[in-house]
Amino acid sequence: MADEETKETIKMLVEQINQLKSSLAASTHAGTHMNNSAGAAISSCVQPPKPLNIEGDPSKTWKIWLQHFEWFEQAVNLGLKSNDQQISTFMMVIGSNWFEIYNNWPLEKH
Repeated sequence: MADEETKETIKMLVEQINQLKSSLAASTHAGTHMNNSAGAAISSCVQPPKPLNIEGDPSKTWKIWLQHFEWFEQAVNLGLKSNDQQISTFMMVIGSNWFEIYNNWPLEKH
């Protein structure tokens, strides 16, 4: 069983994931939008961050991973996609290790 620090870190990460999902679902990115062909060309060469692995310093790892995801989100114009596509992309990028935590955490499902 995980120690208390690990439990608290996981709790914090799940709460931040839920907040980010809500933010993604509600986001509409203002600013310059590329035309579809230019956006598709850039999106096809942009790689998402590697799945989140919280070994080492979980807080630092989460902050860096989230920054990479936010850059990825901007690069592929994820904010222009439907809420379901944004949430699905986030869940696929964060990695399957987090599915069990997400599916078993007592969160309000959106």
